[in-house]
Amino acid sequence: MDSGVLQLLEHAKMIVICGPGGVGKTTSAAALGVTAVVHSNKRVLVLTVDPAKRLATALGLESLGNVEVPVAVEGAVGTLTMAMIDTKTSWDDMIKRHAP
Repeated sequence: MDSGVLQLLEHAKMIVICGPGGVGKTTSAAALGVTAVVHSNKRVLVLTVDPAKRLATALGLESLGNVEVPVAVEGAVGTLTMAMIDTKTSWDDMIKRHAP
């Protein structure tokens, strides 16, 4: 593993991956999340807004939603969870919390 990547994972509190479709955002996010929990005792949350559910598929999960799902990673010393931000549900929840 590149020492620059490990150093980034060790010191970063948040990493955002963005870009146009088909450039490897999902693959990169999954790989960074798995690498982080294998090499450090961190709690890592990987979020996606991709309704195609590629992140869930990549990690062997049946589905993702607004609730964090634990992901088993062989050799992990940290913990990995995943979630998909469901914009409609998130918006509806915010309205319920803040509407008079």
